[in-house]
Amino acid sequence: MYEEREFWGAETVVPSTLPMLVVLFVVFGGTLVGTGATVVLTTGAVAPRVAAVVAFAVYLCFTVGVSGASYRYAVRRYRTYTLE
Repeated sequence: MYEEREFWGAETVVPSTLPMLVVLFVVFGGTLVGTGATVVLTTGAVAPRVAAVVAFAVYLCFTVGVSGASYRYAVRRYRTYTLE
C-alpha cells in the first residue's frame, strides 16, 4: 500500500493513491456535512434540523466504519508477518 517516490522534493514513502483518495473523501465529506449541519441547525426550521442530524449520523457511521475496517486490515496484515 505504500510506494517510495519523490514528494515535495524529498524521496519518501507515501500511501498509494487509493488510500489517499479515501482519506480525502472522508475529510472533505465531513467538512461539507459539518458546515451544512451547523448552518441548518443554527438557522433552519424543525424539518431541516432533523435532516441535518440524520446526515451527520450517517456520516459518523461511515467514518467509524472506514476507521474500523482500516484498523482490522492493519492488524490482520501485521499478524501475517513472520521472522525468518
